[in-house]
Amino acid sequence: MKDRILIISNNVLSRTKNNGKTLYSFFDSLPKDEINQLYFSSETPEIEGYRYFRINDVNVIKGYYKKTIGGEIFVRKEERKDSCSTSRKLPRNTFTCSVRDLIWHKHWWTKSLDIWLERINPNIVFFVAGDTFFSYEICDYIVNKFNCRLYIYITDDYILPRKSDFLFGRIRRNHNLLLLRNAIQKVDKLFVVSPMMKQCYDKLFNINSYVIVNMADELFLKNQKKLLNDKNTINFVYAGSLYYGRDKTIKMLIDALTRYNMENKTHACLSIYTNNIPTKKNLKNIEVEGVSKYKGSLNQEELKIILNQADILVFIESFSQKNIEKTRLSLSTKVPEYMSLKKAILAIGPANISSIDYLKDISCCVTNPENIDSQLNILLSSEVKRIEFVNKAYDKYLSNHNKHAIQDKFLSLLKNE
Repeated sequence: MKDRILIISNNVLSRTKNNGKTLYSFFDSLPKDEINQLYFSSETPEIEGYRYFRINDVNVIKGYYKKTIGGEIFVRKEERKDSCSTSRKLPRNTFTCSVRDLIWHKHWWTKSLDIWLERINPNIVFFVAGDTFFSYEICDYIVNKFNCRLYIYITDDYILPRKSDFLFGRIRRNHNLLLLRNAIQKVDKLFVVSPMMKQCYDKLFNINSYVIVNMADELFLKNQKKLLNDKNTINFVYAGSLYYGRDKTIKMLIDALTRYNMENKTHACLSIYTNNIPTKKNLKNIEVEGVSKYKGSLNQEELKIILNQADILVFIESFSQKNIEKTRLSLSTKVPEYMSLKKAILAIGPANISSIDYLKDISCCVTNPENIDSQLNILLSSEVKRIEFVNKAYDKYLSNHNKHAIQDKFLSLLKNE
């Protein structure tokens, strides 16, 4: 007998968008008539064959004066190109999240949702637990109504105390902890995104969770030319956000490269690709003539080519305590992607961040800003060392991020096989 799986999440399944893409990669080998999704964003589905029900903020607000809230969503071929666009305009912070939860609280139910649920009659709920309180209400309602097996997946930390939080932030995180603790009382299995998160949450909840790391398609392309056709130039590429204090760490690297170029015949340069538009102040910090250059944003295919043309890939996190608390337990999707490219990786960030910890044995890893010059010299002066990093990273990618192996493990756990 086939299982009837209901995915409950904020983001819709996707072939292109990060969160939806990760989620889709877990289930894409299953027959499509086994998969159903209830989601809470304004995104429109792009993948045919699944059954979707969407409730978003606009639906809930309109529901205060209309009887219908949300509804079944079908894939329309003409919408696929813009399928995962979202119309969220409000900034996401403690206040707006709290207002959203108040608007949704006990106001998300609709008869059409019950009709849809009864039609699919789920026996498994896969809940992507985040920091939206109402999603726990909805999950609990469905699990109780249909006596489903419950599986919870956590990708970011929304519960541990943060020194940087104000009182209202602490209250939200404490309430989120209570909701998650109550949900875990009913859970069949808990899935987490990193070994560091497992270690922390197993102790906190007295549970044996399962690490399901991000799967990543291999990005390596053969026969790609260097970014600059100069044997004496080593090309660094950073492709990522300037948020969470990463711009300060990038500045640290640029200063180190400037010193290196002044003292050595080999020339090193950094290309910065980001979707964030830098302020004038940021631009002044991250652009140094002959050393670093901001080169705008790229689409996925363009970025893939640029990463393959680089000599060294740069992965960066902030050293500030405030930002460490935000990123500590998550494993960046960029980590396995970089590992698949057969390039040396330079990782700069605190040792107690999950992504840096994951890269420490397969990259040139700088966990103390005072050591950046010495580590950079080792990396740039030895091609043998760079090749060693390449081989270690690619071997770990094949071992830990093989899609078929991860997916088989995940599905066997989900189906209790």
